[in-house]
Formats: sequence, structure tokens, C-alpha cells
Amino acid sequence: MSLDRIFGIYTISFLAVTILIGIGELAFGLPNRWIGWIFMALSLAIYIVIGVVTRTSNPDQYYVAGRGVPAFYNGMATGSDWMSAASFISMGGALSAQGFAGLAYVMGWTGGYLLLAVFLGPYLRQFGAYTIPDFLSARYGGNAARVIGVVAAVACSFTYLIAQVTGVGLIVSRFIGLDFNIGVFVGLLGVLFCSVLGGMRSVTWTQVAQYIILIISYLVPVVYLSWQIFAIPIPELTYGRILQQNNVKAVEITRDAKEKETRALWKKDADELNAKIKEGSLPEAEVDKLKGQAALAGRQATAPAASDDAKVGRYLTVPTGVGMWNFLALTFCLMVGTAGLPHILTRYYTTPSVRQARISVAWSLFFIFLLYFTAPAYAAFARFAIYAKLVGTK
Repeated sequence: MSLDRIFGIYTISFLAVTILIGIGELAFGLPNRWIGWIFMALSLAIYIVIGVVTRTSNPDQYYVAGRGVPAFYNGMATGSDWMSAASFISMGGALSAQGFAGLAYVMGWTGGYLLLAVFLGPYLRQFGAYTIPDFLSARYGGNAARVIGVVAAVACSFTYLIAQVTGVGLIVSRFIGLDFNIGVFVGLLGVLFCSVLGGMRSVTWTQVAQYIILIISYLVPVVYLSWQIFAIPIPELTYGRILQQNNVKAVEITRDAKEKETRALWKKDADELNAKIKEGSLPEAEVDKLKGQAALAGRQATAPAASDDAKVGRYLTVPTGVGMWNFLALTFCLMVGTAGLPHILTRYYTTPSVRQARISVAWSLFFIFLLYFTAPAYAAFARFAIYAKLVGTK
């Protein structure tokens, strides 16, 4: 059976399961906790099965997947590699909070793939090594370059891994109710089965399956909201209108007596927490916790009010809040950082040829584009949901 057929059946099956769970929630009141458990167990089971089925002891298969991964699927695997905690969890929030300034992350991260396509990916594949340190050793000579490459790769990977593991723990604890530490170990268990048994071969096909789950999970909620509000299932075409509605709603909330009452309650909480901190009789851990709660309460109590003539311009104009030079500097750093990530660079060792490596970068950009192009709409619709459901409650 061809790869296209296998993953086509897989995608349709996952969509069917998602629809059935949605029907179960709407028609039968399936609890959110159960939905979280179903999706987590199903995803882990799929990844573990793929990891076991694709296990190998062949070095070429283990380190570079036999250099036989088609550009389309390598691009999909790279997209999954890239759609980590920062992109999947935080991109919508960053754009919602920062507006135009948040686009530095979109421009920088996607711009890094342009550097990969032009300067790095094809040449790494042409060299034909197994690892980046091998390439550096051959290019610059001696073991010093190899050691520097190893240290840099470990440092980058370790820093990156901390963020990913933290994201896993947060997701599991928030949506399933497991303890944060247990959630971390659940995620690491999945990584163990996905990578140890088959190396890059297992990782590649697990990531292809993972991308399908991730992109469906990301698109379905915002598409549903767009359809529910505007009867148009393309959020990219409707989020400009929702921005304007958000602006109107913000003005209404500012004038609402209940909102003023809620802010007064937050102010009272902040004052009480600060008074407890000043007493000095609490343990240090409790003081740190109270400081965080007091800061949150203070922010809620003094949240900036929307003026009557507030515009959506903050989301459409230059990032004056951070300064244009800071905006450009952040974009540049993110571009260079993306191009230097070890787990992204090694993906281009797995393609059959240099041409396929270059094409796979283009496919990577396309699959990442699906998420990033939707992220601004996600931010706008999420803000609308917050205004409609949460603001004014205590």
C-alpha cells in the first residue's frame, strides 16, 4: 500500500473520530476531561504503534531514514518538528496580546526556512553525512570543529527540549487533570517509543502522523467559530470583521457597571494579598505564590480601558510599542536561530537528493504556513470568545 493511501486513510479516520467526539459532546454531554483522555490515549497509541512498526537496526535507516523520505513527507515531518509548544500553544496568544508586534515571530521563524532553502539544507544533503558535527569536521578540519558542533547542538537541543517538556506538562495537567510531573513523564514515554526503536526512520513517520493530528486540532476550533458566527468556514476571510466587533465589545465592556464592579473586586483581592505579604509571617514559598496572585489581581484591576474612539489600528500599524529596530532585530535573531536548530537541519539529510532537499523546504513552509496564516484569526476569535464568555465574571 502506498504512503499516500496509508496517510489518506489515517487522515479520514482521525477526522471521523473527531466528528464522533464532537457529536458526543454536543448531543450526549461528553465531559471535557473524557475528551482529553480519549485524544491523548489515541495519539500516544498511534505514535507507539508507528515507532514499533518502523523499528530498525540498520545504521543508515536509523540515522537518516535510509535517505529515502520524499520531499512532501519530509516537509510534513519538518512542519510537525517545528509546530512545537511555542508555535502551537503560544502563537495565537502572542498575536492577541501584541498585535502587529507579534508578527516578528511569524516573519522570523518562517524567514529562517528561506535561509535553510538557499544556504544550508541542499548543501548538507549534498555532503551526505549523518550529523552536523560530521559536516563541520569535514568543512573546517580537525576534531575541534566537531567538538564545537556537538556542544552547540547539545546546548540548543537542551534549551529547546526544556520548553517542549514544560509545554507537554502544562497541556496534560490543564486538559486531563494529571499532575504536571506525571504529564512530563507521559510525554517522554511517547518520545521514547517514537525515537529509540527506529531512530530517524521512526521519528519521520511519527512526525507525519503527528502533523495531521496537530493541524486538524488547530484548525477545527477556529473554523467552527468562523462558521458559527459568520456562516463562513474560512476564518482568514472573517477575522477582520471579528476585530471590529472586538473593538465595539471592548467599548461596551468599559462602560458596563458590572465590569467596574469586577475590577473593584480584583482591586480588593490585590490589596488583601499585598497586606498578607507585608505581614512577613508567611513561609517564603507562600510569599512567592501570593506575589504572583497579587500581580495578577493588580493587572486585572488596572486593565486599560478602551476609549470610545478605540481602533483596531494597534493590530495593523507598525510596532511603535517596541520600536522598529527592536522589531527588526527580533525578526533577524529568530531567522538565524531557526536556520541553526539541530533537529531541523538533520531533517534534510533524509531526502533522496539535493533537489528533493530544496523542495522539502518549500513543503515545510507550506505546512507551517497553514498554522501561521490561521494564527491571527485564532487570536481574534479567541479574544471575541473571551469578551463574550469571560469578561465581567469573577
